[in-house]
Amino acid sequence: MDLKEKYRPKSFNDKYLIKTEQIKEIEDMMPDIPHLLLSGEPGLGKSTIACSILPREMFGDEWQTYTLLLNASDTRGIDMVRSRIKIWATSKSLNGKKRLVILDEADAMTADAQNALRGMMEIYSSNCIFVLTCNNAMKIIPALKDNENGRCMHIIFTLPTEEQFEEWSKNIFKEENIKIEDEVFTQLMNVSKRKVRFFLNTVQKNKNKGDLTKENISFSYKDSDIIFELITRGMLGQAVNKAMELEARTFIKEMAYIIYNVKEINGINLGIKKVNMLNIIAEHDYRLVLGTEKSVQIPNMIYSLAREIIRLKKA
Repeated sequence: MDLKEKYRPKSFNDKYLIKTEQIKEIEDMMPDIPHLLLSGEPGLGKSTIACSILPREMFGDEWQTYTLLLNASDTRGIDMVRSRIKIWATSKSLNGKKRLVILDEADAMTADAQNALRGMMEIYSSNCIFVLTCNNAMKIIPALKDNENGRCMHIIFTLPTEEQFEEWSKNIFKEENIKIEDEVFTQLMNVSKRKVRFFLNTVQKNKNKGDLTKENISFSYKDSDIIFELITRGMLGQAVNKAMELEARTFIKEMAYIIYNVKEINGINLGIKKVNMLNIIAEHDYRLVLGTEKSVQIPNMIYSLAREIIRLKKA
């Protein structure tokens, strides 16, 4: 069985739910939640809250009757808003309950579609609650996300604490009856970067090996980890080619996380170079926010980081 589905929480009281501050905030609003925009990088539980927990908490076993769930990346234009969503939002339920519209990956919607959605939220708020999720809040129009004047309460998801993630991880190993060496467990905590999805994929890959040791465990490293390794080895062409396949700002955030947590490169302590490298990443992230070309900024960032590593080796 797919462990991601096996351990996907179904309620706020689910023992496999890691209750971050953002999730507690949403739970405290129940049952009268406003329109919500849940943003943050992939793997933090936005879709689990929006698509799995909220409908069940609001409507129980009848949740499918009252919920319209759409992946906005599949149906991203204004026609989807004017047809499917409008029909759902204007029709009333027999018992007078508010209906729920969930738009997963709403950052894929066009600006016209988001503007049409904004008006619909205002007109039909007495009949329908809207919950949007996105990875990149910069692609959401201010009229939806601005907490002062926007239609949605904007909640930015963050990673669980190290203590929360470690406790949750140990419970998974206990449930799966897997023993893991302390050194390997520490390595898994570092590699997974407190991402539930990555952790469960790694456990899935190794669950039939018996006790997990450093000799038999296999990690599914993320693309950003591979790219960082290519940069440190001077294989910049390969690093650029692989990076260009990824969503730019998600890749940049992952690179910032790697640099922030790495202590040394090729046995050399980073020291002040870590600050320089984080500044390089921040500068290129800012340029992308302003609308510059990914095809220019990503290679430039990679070569700039490589230059800092070369200087580090020469120091």
